[in-house]
Amino acid sequence: MLNLIKADLYKYINRPYIYILNIILVSGIIILGFSYGYSFRMRGAKESLINPLLFMLNFSGIFVFTFSDNIIEKGKYNTIKNIASSDIKRSSIFIGKVITQLILGLITFFICFIVTIIVSYVFDIMPNGGINDFIDVFFRYMVSIPTLLGCISFYTLILLFVKGEGRGAFLSLIVAFIFPTISVLLSQNIGHIFTIIDKYFLMNSLDLISKELLTFSDATRCISAGIINTIIFMFLGILMMKKKDIK
Repeated sequence: MLNLIKADLYKYINRPYIYILNIILVSGIIILGFSYGYSFRMRGAKESLINPLLFMLNFSGIFVFTFSDNIIEKGKYNTIKNIASSDIKRSSIFIGKVITQLILGLITFFICFIVTIIVSYVFDIMPNGGINDFIDVFFRYMVSIPTLLGCISFYTLILLFVKGEGRGAFLSLIVAFIFPTISVLLSQNIGHIFTIIDKYFLMNSLDLISKELLTFSDATRCISAGIINTIIFMFLGILMMKKKDIK
């Protein structure tokens, strides 16, 4: 599995996609920092980049979908057949794909996080709490890792069901956004169990750690929700990977 992860990471490193994505994100951070700095000098209204970071945290469960290339693309280039017929366990293939996507997401986060701090210093828009506010945001992103793993596992599972990554992304987002509405309706007519499910479903728990005041209870619930989702979707993905006939 380790060799499989290394191979996928090497594939990304030698393709322009990951570089283009990071350039776009870094450029956006610089432009936003410049606009905040300009506004501070002209009007005295100081804004920091903490709020945009928290906003992105709330939607990071969607953002990780941009790193999903793995299973369907492998099928396109007829290499997943070779992998599946090798000595590598199919469970290791699925887990390896999920871990690869998480690593790519974390690399992008660290790049953007460091750039955000540098831009804040350069344009004199450091938050009132200074570097401690950034440490707080960093902690929140680390707390979100189990939830992101659950989202990635879910998305990779969806890609096993459909042919085409675009359709996989569309179906994943439909489920992620429509389920809360459905769960509310079901809880009103059937029982509150669906309200409880909604609180722990996929990226819904990210709302807890992206708000201004983070409590220990919120962090614990986000972590536990992420672990639950990861176990469920990882199990289903591995099960389907083992049963799927790859031609």
